[in-house]
Amino acid sequence: MEDLGELQVSQDGEIPVQLGRSGAFAWRYAYARSADTRAASDPGQDYLTFRYEGGTFAFVLCDGVSQSFFGDLAARFLGDALLSWAWSDLPVKVKAQDIRDELNALLLDLVAKSSDLVSGHAIPKNVPWILRDVLEQKRALGSQTTFICGRIDQPSEDIPDGRLVLAWLGDSRVRLWGPAGERTAELGDSFHTEERWSTHKGPVGSPPHVFIAPLRNEGKLQIARMMLYSDGLAILDPYELPPGDVEINRLIAQAGESPTSDDISFLDIFMRGVPAHSVPARDVPVASVPDVPVPDKSNVPDKPGTLDNPNVSAKSNVPEKPKVRQVPIRRGRE
Repeated sequence: MEDLGELQVSQDGEIPVQLGRSGAFAWRYAYARSADTRAASDPGQDYLTFRYEGGTFAFVLCDGVSQSFFGDLAARFLGDALLSWAWSDLPVKVKAQDIRDELNALLLDLVAKSSDLVSGHAIPKNVPWILRDVLEQKRALGSQTTFICGRIDQPSEDIPDGRLVLAWLGDSRVRLWGPAGERTAELGDSFHTEERWSTHKGPVGSPPHVFIAPLRNEGKLQIARMMLYSDGLAILDPYELPPGDVEINRLIAQAGESPTSDDISFLDIFMRGVPAHSVPARDVPVASVPDVPVPDKSNVPDKPGTLDNPNVSAKSNVPEKPKVRQVPIRRGRE
């Protein structure tokens, strides 16, 4: 059995693409604050956390609403609560509606538990008095966040085909790929800017949306990869395949150059075996033997990842442009 691991990504700085692997999973993640937040040295309002052990991987991505009372408070509080729920309390053999009802009850229950979080939060002393009055008015309306959470279970005695469970409110992105291509359309048109969780009201705009799918069907792989990212990285929407590390870092930097940029959190989970070697924050060919050092090839042009490897193109080392698709870009949330 693999050791239990957990990561709570810091909201206090920028993290270029990092890679990890454990058990049946490999993953990449990154984090960046908006231009305004960096300039003010404030914490980001996105929150990313995940936990893994053996054949199980649970995850939460929250995007705090900047126009609420310190959206980072709701993002961190709800993120930790949802990770605990997905890891310890998610039922094994139930329908999507049962999970939706249970999660909705939890989201309502968390309102009372979060009251002290908002009422007891001190406004920084350097905040101008005019803005302090606005923040005090927002305090009465609570802190708000969108979220995506879920859990992946590899095939086991209890779940023979394995299982992916997803739940969400809001406009952060979830994208799925199987061996035949992208399956994101199966999630439906259910990622809406006005939907979120509030410390004052609980779910806003809708009960949580839930999606359940097996990882395998009659022994054949159905879901190989999943990518999550907040709307601050909407520039990634047109890509047909997850780009490599260099391209992801470039897109994050490009998005962050805008004065109206938003916080960015990114998680890419690979569910079919693991690369033999991981090299953080750049694209290089993966060694064919575990734990063999990989030569420094940081000048290799970036290439899209494949379903088999986050960092290696399905073709040769000939440079290629990332494939993009024409899709409407959803507006970011204020």
